[in-house]
Amino acid sequence: MLKRVITAIVAVIILLPILWLSNTYVFPAAIAIVTCISLFEMFSCLGFKHKFLVTLPAYLIGAALPFLGKLAGEIGPILPPVCAVMFVYILYLMMLAVFKHEKYSLNDLAMCYITTLYIIGGFSSIQFLRDMSANNNLYILIFIGAWITDIFAYFTGVLFGKHKLCEAISPKKTIEGSIGGIFFCAVAFVLFGILVLNTEATLWKCATLALVGVIVSIVSQIGDLSMSLIKRHYGIKDFGKIFPGHGGMLDRFDSIIAVSLTLFILISALHIFNIELFAWSGR
Repeated sequence: MLKRVITAIVAVIILLPILWLSNTYVFPAAIAIVTCISLFEMFSCLGFKHKFLVTLPAYLIGAALPFLGKLAGEIGPILPPVCAVMFVYILYLMMLAVFKHEKYSLNDLAMCYITTLYIIGGFSSIQFLRDMSANNNLYILIFIGAWITDIFAYFTGVLFGKHKLCEAISPKKTIEGSIGGIFFCAVAFVLFGILVLNTEATLWKCATLALVGVIVSIVSQIGDLSMSLIKRHYGIKDFGKIFPGHGGMLDRFDSIIAVSLTLFILISALHIFNIELFAWSGR
C-alpha cells in the first residue's frame, strides 16, 4: 500500500505542471507520449510488440493527433482527414491479413485496430476538450469523472459492499461500490460545474450536470472492467510496470480513455442541440 501511495503522490506532482501548462505544446506532447506508451503496452499484450509493420502507423497517428488538435483548436477541421487516415489504416491491416495471412491472424489484426482506435481516440479527446471551449478548465472533468468514481467506488465498496459486481473479471468490485462511485461522481460534476465552470445553479442545469456525471461514472467503470477483461483473456496481471504498485500506463488510465471519449461526445452533443452548460468559443 505504501508503494502505491508514494507512486500516486509522485504521479500527481508530475501531472500538475503538465495541467498548468495545458495552453502550451507541453500538453499535446505529454498526451502523445502517454498515447504511444499505452499503444506499446497494448501491442505487447496482443503479441504485436515486435511487429512494426502493424504497429508503426499506429504510433505515428497517436503521436500526431494531439498536435493536430492543438493546431486546429477543435475537432471539426481535422475530422475528415483523421477519418480518412483511420480508414486507410484499416485497409492497410486488411491487406496484411490477405497477403501475410501466415504471419498475421485476422482476429488479432481486428483486435489491434479496435484497441488502437480506442486508445488514440481516448487520449486525443483530452486535447480536443481542452481547446473546444472558452472555459479552459472543461477538460478537468475527465479526471474528476474517472478518479472520483474510482476513489469513492473503492471506499463505498469497502464500507458497504456485499454483492459482487462482476466477480469473474474483477472479484473485489461490488454493486454497492459502483453505486457509490456513480453518486459521488454526479455530485462532483455539479459542484465543479457551478464553482469552477461558472454554470448557473438552476435546477435544469444541475440536473443535466448530474446526469452527465452519472453517465461518465458508468462508462468509467466499464472502461476499467473492459481492460481487466483484456488482461484476463491474454493472461497478464498488468499492462506494464511504469508505476510501481499500480502497473502500466493503461492500468492507470483505463478509465480516463473511456471517460474522455464519452465526455467529448456528450458535450459536443449538448452543444449541437443548443444545451449550453458552459461558455463556448469558435476559432
